[in-house]
Amino acid sequence: MEFDSSHEWTEFEKVVQSVYQSSSISVRHAECLASHHQVYRITLASTILMIDSTDIILKLPPRANTPQLSHDRSALLTESHVLSFLKHDPVLPVPSVLRCETRRSTISRPFLLTECLPGTRLADALPYLPQSTRCKIDQQLGFFHNHLSLKQAPAFGHPLAVANGTGCASWREAFVTILESLLRDAEDMMLSLPYAHIRQHISRLLPALDDVTEARLCMVELGLPDRVFVNPETGRVTGLVDWSWAVWGDPSFAKMWEQPSADFIEGYGEVFTNAGHLQTRRTMYVIAV
Repeated sequence: MEFDSSHEWTEFEKVVQSVYQSSSISVRHAECLASHHQVYRITLASTILMIDSTDIILKLPPRANTPQLSHDRSALLTESHVLSFLKHDPVLPVPSVLRCETRRSTISRPFLLTECLPGTRLADALPYLPQSTRCKIDQQLGFFHNHLSLKQAPAFGHPLAVANGTGCASWREAFVTILESLLRDAEDMMLSLPYAHIRQHISRLLPALDDVTEARLCMVELGLPDRVFVNPETGRVTGLVDWSWAVWGDPSFAKMWEQPSADFIEGYGEVFTNAGHLQTRRTMYVIAV
């Protein structure tokens, strides 16, 4: 989707000139990649700084008239926090943060600026990929999920809360907090749902969450096709983007566990079955994610 707005174009140039500390830099091209959280691929132009045709990614909050979930309000800061936490990880292909600004000192809106990772978005490449390449990609995604799950925290819940020392003592408490936030969002949006039935059903199943005794890093939407970049020729995953929906808790909270492929499970490297409390937990998670 092409972009054409003189006001926002001016804002883009203010951002990049501030980050690169040079008025000689300009925006050559801007393309809108996503519309909820406004995400733009910006191509820079500056022969003086020798960064001509460099691409970066600018992420802005949803527009004022766009319905938002509670976690949308801290999404930019959360993504910056998680990416900074992972920046020295030699395994994960994640973008570097160039700047995250929440106080609106450069432009009138908060923003997150990151490097642009190479490759083709998996959602665009999927229709043309042979089955063998799809299998290879799924194996890598399983491996990345397992790699993340090895990272632990002293408490459960939202990464910013855990970092601030206000995380939850148990996964049960953290999950209830997440679910209640989502249900309140739905109520505020006046969605017609059986709220009392959902709360009653979840309350009955809560003991299954007590199996989770270690707070492990889970990226809820990691691996979804529009959040993965690949090299279609080699099948190598070249980029993992959108790190705003993160939680310290149960690794199986991730959406990829809703219907994991055999290759994803093989890449993950651990045996998961549909027996016992795992399946109960997954049933609960489908409601929340």
